[in-house]
Amino acid sequence: MNNRLALTSEQLESLFPFHIVFDRELGVVQFGISLSKIIPDIREGARLGDLLEMERPGTEMSLEVFERSRNTLFLFFNRANECRLRGEVILMENGHFLWIGSPWLTSSQQMRSFGLSIRDFATYDPVVDMLQLLQNQKIALNDLTRLASELKKQRLELRQKEQEARKLALVASRTKNAVIITDRNGQIEWVNEGFSRMTGYQLEEVAGRKPGSFLQGPLTRKDVVARIRRYLDAGEGFREELINYSKSGSPYWVQIEVQPIHDEKGFVTQYMAIEADITHEKESAERIQREKDLLELTLASISEAVLTTSGDGTIELMNEAAASLFGLSPRVAVGRPVQDFIRLTELNGKAVDLDFSGSQHPDGDLVTGDVFDLQAALILTNYRGRDRRVTWQFKRMEPGFGTDSRILIVFRDVEEEFEVQRMKTDFVSSVSHELRTPLTSIKGFIATILKDPEMPEETRNHFLRIINDQSNRLQDLVDDLLEISRLESGRIPFDCEEMDPLEVLIKAASDHEMAARRAEIQFVTDLP
Repeated sequence: MNNRLALTSEQLESLFPFHIVFDRELGVVQFGISLSKIIPDIREGARLGDLLEMERPGTEMSLEVFERSRNTLFLFFNRANECRLRGEVILMENGHFLWIGSPWLTSSQQMRSFGLSIRDFATYDPVVDMLQLLQNQKIALNDLTRLASELKKQRLELRQKEQEARKLALVASRTKNAVIITDRNGQIEWVNEGFSRMTGYQLEEVAGRKPGSFLQGPLTRKDVVARIRRYLDAGEGFREELINYSKSGSPYWVQIEVQPIHDEKGFVTQYMAIEADITHEKESAERIQREKDLLELTLASISEAVLTTSGDGTIELMNEAAASLFGLSPRVAVGRPVQDFIRLTELNGKAVDLDFSGSQHPDGDLVTGDVFDLQAALILTNYRGRDRRVTWQFKRMEPGFGTDSRILIVFRDVEEEFEVQRMKTDFVSSVSHELRTPLTSIKGFIATILKDPEMPEETRNHFLRIINDQSNRLQDLVDDLLEISRLESGRIPFDCEEMDPLEVLIKAASDHEMAARRAEIQFVTDLP
């Protein structure tokens, strides 16, 4: 069995609605339907560089970048609608590249502005759930940002500034996120209790130090650090994700948002950084990816044709075996009814309808059909008019009627099994015929010997040798039948050896000598 896996088009469409397959010329070969909502100009043959700009890594988009992009997070930017896409690029066996990712959404409003809905995401995609989490974080961040803005406005009066600082300290000390205030050079002036809980460092240990000098480590991406420095040098705010290290040396993921604080003249006097620990979200994403990989492995290893449909029979997912049996590309089939591509009939020609209504089995628990019952085989006529004998199974994956449930359909191609049965039948018929020849010869020579008691000894011995040879031949045929039985069970190997064709021909002539005499036919062998 071939254990190599391949990701089919329908799997990409269902499991990774946001994906792009592109060739070594950076031309688009395939893309997810959901992706077309946020990149309206995307089409097959379009150049990737004409559709998207690459923000991460901080280099020009090129073939070389993708070839060495293993375990690299890519960030693309669509200037037409100011949408960012993040994901990973994989080099496939056929030389093409596969980008798998998702839009970088920061709010549900942004998702709606791109024309997206929950249906555009995979069932187990955590993006929608994470949007809610991001929304809650955004509320907290916005509250803190507003407090920072108030601090800037009150700097003209010392007393008001001190009062506002105390308010900020009270709020910041109670938030789960880490809050850092630095001077304009990035050196720490103050941290909250959340910072100490997250990192293990106290204020007296880090005061006057730059956060990156002790929080960053081997797994911290250098390109992200370089981009942060550019933002700080320009006096701009930013939001990034990176790996930091706690005092104990343990790595953790943070989402950091930094806002500059300006004086009345517009000069940067301080920076406020808010860090949220997103390690759990990252681990959840990795776990989901492992589950996706397991699903791909399972589907790719199944030799039967497997497809899932909505409750009304619309195809949602099909594996490569199903696509081959149906005689079409999964891209054509997904989203259309099963009945558009196949016709089922019994072996006697009676049509068979797939019942998607659920009216026969309201509870949705009963399985229809048996993929291992050859007696219940049907004729499946596919999209190209090809007939194949199949067994099948039909099961509702969720209780309900109509479009309220999903359906799992499995077809097993048993055409070869039927052919094997036919060959076995032909073989038995052929062996039966072969058994008659030595039996007829043995009976003939025995009858001749019994009829003539005065037969010369030389002739009698000749006939007895023939009878012995035919008995041996009969034994060989029986042994062959046993040998075939052992071969089918896999308990004996083939034993090939050289044979003299003259011996085979002489034996064959001897086998038919008696039959030729009875028919008054002169049987002559003329061998070199």
